[in-house]
Order: sequence, then structure tokens, then C-alpha cells
Amino acid sequence: MTEQKIVGSEVEVAGAHNDAVGMDVVMSKLAAFSDAPMVYSTFDANDVESQKVLATAVTDASPLNEFLNKPFYLKNFVVQATTMIDDKTGEEVPILRIILITSEGKAYSCAADGIFKVLQTYTGILGHPSTWPAEGHKMQAVEQKSRRGFRYLTLKLV
Repeated sequence: MTEQKIVGSEVEVAGAHNDAVGMDVVMSKLAAFSDAPMVYSTFDANDVESQKVLATAVTDASPLNEFLNKPFYLKNFVVQATTMIDDKTGEEVPILRIILITSEGKAYSCAADGIFKVLQTYTGILGHPSTWPAEGHKMQAVEQKSRRGFRYLTLKLV
């Protein structure tokens, strides 16, 4: 895989609290899935057509926060180490961008640590998406509040 870096991209950041973390932390989180340097994908893209579908999903994903509380079948996901500009400080900060790919080929993106963590949990319990039912698992993205009052996104099995 080739390294990708998107600077100042329009990525939806869920929640009111987003810590600026070092790239080493972002990379160690990404390493939890793979040894790939910048992108991890569960999508099987072994032929040109599949690669086009994956590339389109990554580049044309809709913001996940526009689809909250709407069920969909999650088939695959992509985790991409990238950067964005912090609105408050104007500084470039490293983030993990997550792209959820449905069984219908629709793609939803976010930069939400809660989504990343629940994907780790679900792959640990449900297995790699390649072992899931053909249609994927029915889920919906929801916004929740932490005990400290911070809002975050997560995925619920439905």
C-alpha cells in the first residue's frame, strides 16, 4: 500500500473534546490493525474494479454525523492516518479517519475515537469482516455522552 497524507481535509470530528495527539500515538493505534504504514483496510481489493470501488469509498465518503440513528449493514472499514487543522489553534494535528463501507457500497467517514475503539471491539468479538455474513452486520451510528459530559460517536449492533 502507498502512504497517503491529507492535510487540512474536510473531515467530520465528532464530539466537543478532541485531544491533539502525537503522530506516534496515531501510528500505534493504527498498528493495532496492521503493519501498513498509513492505511488499513478490511476491503478485499485484489482486482482493478475492487480497487476503484475502494478508492471511491475513501475519496467520496459522506460525513457519518449526517446518518446518525439510521441503520445500515457494515461490510468493511478503512482506517487512515492523516492530519487536519485544529479550528481553535490553527495547528495541524494527527487524526485517524475512519471510513465505514456498507453492503450497498455507500461510505461514511468520521474522525471519531469512539468509532475506532468500537471497531476494535467488534473485530475482536465478531471476527474480521471477511468472516461476517455476506450482507455484513446491521449497525447504526449514535451519539452518546461520557460521564464527564463529552459527546462521542459509537456504533451499536441492531
